[in-house]
Amino acid sequence: MKRFKIIMTALFGLMLFATLGAFCSTVDVAAFVDAPITYLIDNLSGSGLSVSLAGMTFSASPLGWDDGSENMGGFRDYLYLIPISHIATEATLPANPSNDTDAVTLSGDHTLVAEKYWKKVYATPGTVGLAPENQGEIDGQSFKTKGSWLHPGSSDGVNALARFVNNGNFVIILIEENGKRVQIGQKGHPARIKPSPNFGMAAADRKGFNFEFEADNFVAALRYNGVIALSATETDPAQS
Repeated sequence: MKRFKIIMTALFGLMLFATLGAFCSTVDVAAFVDAPITYLIDNLSGSGLSVSLAGMTFSASPLGWDDGSENMGGFRDYLYLIPISHIATEATLPANPSNDTDAVTLSGDHTLVAEKYWKKVYATPGTVGLAPENQGEIDGQSFKTKGSWLHPGSSDGVNALARFVNNGNFVIILIEENGKRVQIGQKGHPARIKPSPNFGMAAADRKGFNFEFEADNFVAALRYNGVIALSATETDPAQS
């Protein structure tokens, strides 16, 4: 009998250790520390540890619109651009988003390779556009995130940029008029850019380089709120 009790105690201890190990390997530490009771209720079932599902949970919260909300279209007259190879560690979407914002917002900062920085590019007002298109068949749909911007003139700088982006892989960040950022391109699904110079024919023609871009994603407007390092001393700070 004594030996039986020892064996059963050992087995119980192994089961408890395995369960705690599984829990600790999947626990969202920040969410657990913020509200431990709620987190345990949400993640434990009567039969033991619940299995977390990949992807997001459909939210039943009402999707309304506040009367009088500002909703000016378009983007600001600048954007940020960086080659994928210059990003050492990229911010990623949460594996198990807990709300709508988490489902479309990258977590953390993009950390860059040493002495590499984002390039801030001026765009003629009213020329920065983004129009994600749905693509794919039933049960396999995603978005083709497509857009463009125009940089005026034919300076050596824009001429060199057109040469450099022609066959490269990039991440682009546009700034909506309300200040919110939209990221196009990630590792594995980079933004590809096609420059189209137009030097004009008549004096009234607009001379410049039009840059078209596209990337695949399952989020129509991927959000990035982290730091954007422009130089060793200058950054566009993280957004709250």
